[in-house]
Amino acid sequence: MENEGLIKDLDILYADDTIHDVFVENIKMTRDGIEYVESKFIIEPTFSSAEKLRELTKKTVSWGWEQAKDIISRTLSEIIKK
Repeated sequence: MENEGLIKDLDILYADDTIHDVFVENIKMTRDGIEYVESKFIIEPTFSSAEKLRELTKKTVSWGWEQAKDIISRTLSEIIKK
């Protein structure tokens, strides 16, 4: 996702040229990442942050709680940073 420009600030720890650990605490969605999520979930870019979150929540209910929790927490994190 970082290579595609959808996220940034991914921290990867390498050991002997192999990935040893990945730290996701500081990951941020890029503008392209936000637009990708909006397009996949058919969310209007003109919606307010709260409206986007409400739509995202509605559309993820059918995916199951674990998947929704991850997406919503990242979206909230991005909204808070703005």
